[in-house]
Amino acid sequence: MPQAVEVEATEKMERKEFLKKMAFGAVGVVAVAAAFPGEILGARKKQYGMVIDVRRCTGCRACMVACKAENNVPLGGFRNWVNYTETGSYPTVRRAMSPRLCNHCTEPECVAACPVKAIYKREDGVVLVDENKCKNIKLCITKCPYGAIHTDPVSLKANKCTLCLHRVEAGVVPACVNTCQGRARVFGDLGDPTSEASRLVATQPTTTLRPHKGSPNIHYIGLDEAGATGEDDEWMKMNREFSSTRR
Repeated sequence: MPQAVEVEATEKMERKEFLKKMAFGAVGVVAVAAAFPGEILGARKKQYGMVIDVRRCTGCRACMVACKAENNVPLGGFRNWVNYTETGSYPTVRRAMSPRLCNHCTEPECVAACPVKAIYKREDGVVLVDENKCKNIKLCITKCPYGAIHTDPVSLKANKCTLCLHRVEAGVVPACVNTCQGRARVFGDLGDPTSEASRLVATQPTTTLRPHKGSPNIHYIGLDEAGATGEDDEWMKMNREFSSTRR
């Protein structure tokens, strides 16, 4: 075969393969669009959240210290904390760690409970308190299924975790995530299938606390039955009692 003819035949074959791949690609895009229309059309809903791998938590409570320092949380108040739950009996005793914070629920019960609409949910899924509207009625505190809201003893306003929104908007992770030595916390957009947090939820056996209470967006890996009770340990109960006497 003459060289010119051979080149022409090769180019025709390459064009044929290219068009075939394009056809398959178009079919693939249509299939994905049918399965995930919101993501293809840009209507995917953002939801900031967190995945906490309890197996990596050492119970050092550095996350609590970092949170208080970053957000100037007064003495007696906590935006996040770590419960210790003792299980078993001597000599086979173990301590279960249970990191806690606001779950930034998909349907927050605190938002529905507040009569003055001082608590609201942003489009990115973060639940915040508007201190200008807060009247310290405390219904949000009693309705929160996770004990995540307290009254600031200085401002006398509802106070809770904001996922360090000021840091997130600056392009850095929340303080508790940044300071975790065991790298137990992963922050991200749970609505984005490419984020690490979303990938962990999709590929790992995760659980949430009281999922029927507002659809929480804090997911746990390795949370055992003891840690999932949601009950405060004695240390946290003492701190909550101390905080209540300062109001």
